[in-house]
Amino acid sequence: MLRRNVLGVLSIGLLLVFALNLLLIFYTKRIVQELILGDRQNKLHFAPSELNWTVMDRLSRLEANLQHLKQTMKLATKQSEDGICTLAMVKDEKLYPFPDRAHAKEGGFFKENPHKVLFPDSELFKKWGRDLSEAQQKEAEDLFQKFGYNVYLSDRLPLDRTLPDTRDSRCHWKQYPSQLPSLSVILIFMDEALTVIQRAITSIIQRTPPRLLKEIILVDDFSSHGELKADLDEKIKLYNQKCPGLLKIVRHTERRGLAAARNTGREAATADVVAILDAHIEVNVGWAEPILARIQEDRTVIISPVFDNILFDTFELIKYALAVDGFNWELWCRYDALPKAWVDLHDVTAPVRSPSIMGILAANRLFLEEIGSLDGGMLTYGGENVELSLRVWQCGGKIEVLPCSRVAHLERHHKPYSLDLRIPLKRNALRVAEIWMDEYKDMVYMAWNIPLQNSGIDFGDISSRMAFGRN
Repeated sequence: MLRRNVLGVLSIGLLLVFALNLLLIFYTKRIVQELILGDRQNKLHFAPSELNWTVMDRLSRLEANLQHLKQTMKLATKQSEDGICTLAMVKDEKLYPFPDRAHAKEGGFFKENPHKVLFPDSELFKKWGRDLSEAQQKEAEDLFQKFGYNVYLSDRLPLDRTLPDTRDSRCHWKQYPSQLPSLSVILIFMDEALTVIQRAITSIIQRTPPRLLKEIILVDDFSSHGELKADLDEKIKLYNQKCPGLLKIVRHTERRGLAAARNTGREAATADVVAILDAHIEVNVGWAEPILARIQEDRTVIISPVFDNILFDTFELIKYALAVDGFNWELWCRYDALPKAWVDLHDVTAPVRSPSIMGILAANRLFLEEIGSLDGGMLTYGGENVELSLRVWQCGGKIEVLPCSRVAHLERHHKPYSLDLRIPLKRNALRVAEIWMDEYKDMVYMAWNIPLQNSGIDFGDISSRMAFGRN
């Protein structure tokens, strides 16, 4: 009874705030319209540019808050119906759609900096941080060099911030079966910023139906940063207090590389479907249902969501256009044009067949195991996605990109964990060529400018992987 009363009060409060925000938006828009018509231009004592900025900024924030309120109300209603845990993270902070505008006082964009600019050539400060003190600049730059993105800003953003819905509007009308497979989400990390990992976890919990989300498995590939030890363990305990047993963590005792870490996550998973993601992501609304419905239709489909980009400096979300995932002769991934067969369908919500995946993927857990999962012999980073893609197509599977599933990916400005990625990339590419590309492997050697004989590159034992090609 007490729980029902609390939920009732919460719902009424949210409805009142929602209605008040609607009235504010209508009133503000009316002022804008009258300004355009010139009715009130002479009555205001500040410049039109200042007025437009103030009004638009207020509108943006109101709309973001409205979106968050709607999501919260929907989530609260659903949770009360299902009787499953919910999270309310960082509720004492405001939600800002534009972090650069929101944190002007701590990392300002629109004020003159009275302090000396310490790092005029740093990419971090090209669009951000004009109002930071010298001590704050040093802290932000140190973190940037350490992680490759703006940890200073990440630590000051809400963990449950609102993202714009980047799906095509026609995705909103898609209907999915009421009964869908269970989902294990695997997050791989190595020396990631703690708040970035927390934001990924929070987005998954808040934007995945609780009845579908069985577990979130964190795989630590031997991180060295102290906050990813006891501090992260403490955060996991707090999550599990609200959602018992939801979060699990597996730690490598030595650095094993991206492919091996993803295999560790798959081996620990217990749900029907595994979504193997980086830990520097934020899933968007409605991301999981298209994946689970498609894999329920065909267990041999390996799924890629559509990526959006989180800018490394401002953390603003940039929408990426729909494309398929391809690769060049160096076996480095790239975006390719949509196939004509898909365009001719005239259905922007339909799955798109793709040659490859970018690395983030979802699959039927047992099918992924049957075809050999990822090649654990890949070192560090790069090439494992192309190797899996070639194997999927040659072992009775297929790869598709789902337009209605969107995941925002934080792309680093630089990767601090490897000074020269070309070394493992080259080595991994030759490994893929030797296993899967037969007479076409010459093209890979040529692309890397490596002699076919006596290359001097040890790509490891490939006998176990060759066995999949013979079966």
